[in-house]
Amino acid sequence: MKYGKMIYEIEKCIEDGEYSKGEKLAEQAIINSPKTPAFHNLLGLILEKECRHVQAMKCFKNAYDLDQGYEPARYNLERYGIFCPIKNCMYSVEEEPIE
Repeated sequence: MKYGKMIYEIEKCIEDGEYSKGEKLAEQAIINSPKTPAFHNLLGLILEKECRHVQAMKCFKNAYDLDQGYEPARYNLERYGIFCPIKNCMYSVEEEPIE
């Protein structure tokens, strides 16, 4: 599966609430492309949705460490880094933050 299509599939899982499926896709994507920050960021979003905050923050941090210019990771680190998280998130650089 191509990079863009994989991102789309994972995002769709998040939007549809299919977190288990999305988590498996994101983990496989990370195995296949470990230096792609988008996959780490998306896994973080899934983990956050599953109330696995510490693991989610590690994923956002991994994404940020891979590319400090990757806006979604920075945005999600800031938003979810507080203990009363704001419901906005950012999937990719092509999109605006969503509520």
